[in-house]
Amino acid sequence: MSGPDHSADISDATLLAYLVEAASPWQAERVEQGLRRSFELRERLAVLSQRLDAPQEPQPLGWRLPPPGLVLGPAHAAVHLAHAAALGTDSVRPGQVFRVRVQGVVDPEQRRPVILTQRGEGWEVIHPRAEVHDRPLCDNRDRDDGFLFRLKARSDMGRQRWAFAFQPWLPRPDWSLPEADRWRGLQDDLFHGLVPALSLELQVVSPGS
Repeated sequence: MSGPDHSADISDATLLAYLVEAASPWQAERVEQGLRRSFELRERLAVLSQRLDAPQEPQPLGWRLPPPGLVLGPAHAAVHLAHAAALGTDSVRPGQVFRVRVQGVVDPEQRRPVILTQRGEGWEVIHPRAEVHDRPLCDNRDRDDGFLFRLKARSDMGRQRWAFAFQPWLPRPDWSLPEADRWRGLQDDLFHGLVPALSLELQVVSPGS
């Protein structure tokens, strides 16, 4: 007699690790048991596989960030996007403030949120830009153990990609270095999957649309 079906409890992060052969043996066994029992889990795995196989916009050397909607790193995080005025799925006006709510990041007192936006083929760190703005993630705590960020859409139309990385608080960045060198440690940790990171995509539309 088969046991209860817990496949709905398997996160996308675990499925992603399974797809790239980075899951632990017990995680892989749990996924395979779920796949045998659940058509819905097989569908989710197929969707994630398609996302991984889809061609991605080029990323600059040094920044290893996940495609929109996926999470990389040792901790599972779930991103929820909310807008000041909803215009449709993930759509905002140029310069409009939108809200991003993140859940599931462990040790928020010991992590700094690093927020990036993609410009052309490169990523630009927009927070923190100076030592005075360098604060731990717990300062953004919202209700229900979430963390809330208020950002402003760029003025350029079309798709905009934004990313979050949750870097260990120590060691602190060397603010005397140029920006290209200041985040080498974070880039290295992202490359080796040591820092949880996620990205999202916005569609910026003209005010008259």
